[in-house]
Amino acid sequence: MNRYVLLAALSLCACGPQGAGTFQVTVAGGERAERGFAPTLLKDRWAISFTKYIVSVGDVEATREGTRLERPGLHVVDVQKGTRTAFTWPDVPAGRWDVAFSMRPPTEDATVHDVAAEDVAEMRARGWAYLFEGRATKTGVGSTRFRVGLPLNHRYTRCTNGLDGTVGLVVGDGATETLEMTMHVDHMLYDKLGTHRGVNLRFEAWTALAADDGLVTLESLKAQDLLDLKGRDGKPLLDADGSRVVYDPGSFDVRTLDQFVVQSLKDQAHLNGGGLCTVTAIGSGT
Repeated sequence: MNRYVLLAALSLCACGPQGAGTFQVTVAGGERAERGFAPTLLKDRWAISFTKYIVSVGDVEATREGTRLERPGLHVVDVQKGTRTAFTWPDVPAGRWDVAFSMRPPTEDATVHDVAAEDVAEMRARGWAYLFEGRATKTGVGSTRFRVGLPLNHRYTRCTNGLDGTVGLVVGDGATETLEMTMHVDHMLYDKLGTHRGVNLRFEAWTALAADDGLVTLESLKAQDLLDLKGRDGKPLLDADGSRVVYDPGSFDVRTLDQFVVQSLKDQAHLNGGGLCTVTAIGSGT
C-alpha cells in the first residue's frame, strides 16, 4: 500500500510546473515623472516639471501554493530619470505567482540607484518614502520651486497585473517576466480621495503658503487647512469662476493638505502600469 502511495505522489509531482524563469524587477514613474505636467492638465493651469522624484520601495515577495520567495531590502530610485532596474531575480519556478512589495523610508542597508547620498540621508532621518522637487509655472503669476518629502510605510499585496488584469504574474520556463512597481505621479495632485472619477489635478493650494524664499515644502502643505484653504493673497482660495476650491476627503479623516496628499499617495504604487494592490499600513494589519 505504501509503495502505491509513493508512486502516486511521484506521479502528481511530475504533473506540476517544470523549469524556471526570471523576474526583471523595475521601478518606473512614467511620462509624468520624466516630463511633468502641461498646464492644460491641471484645473488651476499650473505647469509642473520635476528635477527629482525619488521613491523608496522594495521587500519584494512572490508566493505560490504555499511557497514563498523573498528578496528583502529597499531600493531608492529616482524615477524622474526613467525606468530603473532594481534587480534581476533568477531561478523562479515556472508558474503563476502572487506579488507583494513595500514602500517605506530607506534603511541603512538600502540599495541606492543613482541618488545623492544627502537626499537618502534626509529621507531616512525624516521618515520619508518620497522626495520630489522641481518647478511650477503659471502664466501671469510666475514660477515657484518645490521640494517636498512625504512619509509612507505601507505594504502592497494581492496585486493585479496591469498588463492583463489577472492576479499576480506568470513566469514561463526560460522566460523573463517584468515585475514593475509603477508610480502614478498624478495622485499627488488629486483633489478627491477614494475614487478616480471626477478628480481634478491642482497645485495652487501648494504654492499659497510657501516659505519666504518662495520654496514649497512639507511645512507649506501642513499649513493649509482643508476647511479654510488660502490663496497666494491670503484670502480664500478660489477657482477661475469665483467658487471656493474644495478638496474632497471622502471617508478619510484628513484635516490638512499634507495629510490629504499622503493619503492619496498610498494608492500611487501599482504593478505593471495600472495593476491595483491591496494596501495596508505596515505593522497595523489593516
